[in-house]
Amino acid sequence: METIEATTNPFGGILPNPEALNPDPKAFDAALCASLAVWKDEGYKVVWLEVPIAKAGLIPLAVAAGFIFHHSSDDYLMLTLRLEPCAFIPAYASHYRCRRRGAQRRAGITGRK
Repeated sequence: METIEATTNPFGGILPNPEALNPDPKAFDAALCASLAVWKDEGYKVVWLEVPIAKAGLIPLAVAAGFIFHHSSDDYLMLTLRLEPCAFIPAYASHYRCRRRGAQRRAGITGRK
């Protein structure tokens, strides 16, 4: 069986292409299992699995394979799986800062106590 089409990042992570995720649960499960075995043998540390909302039915299968939720947006859920037990997975930002001082002033944010 072929692995799921994926790209890599410079930190030892592998990112399956969301468009390449087979929407059929049985086919996805088989491809995911085969891919995880290959990626682990190839020395990748973390799998970053972005599941589009249109393919949300695949999420229980990913969780059963050991993935955990990392973050979400309006149209996808990002899950992660450590292939190396102590691999670092950065936290997802949960807030943002105004970048312009003028915008902060208009919003009533002064940065002073």
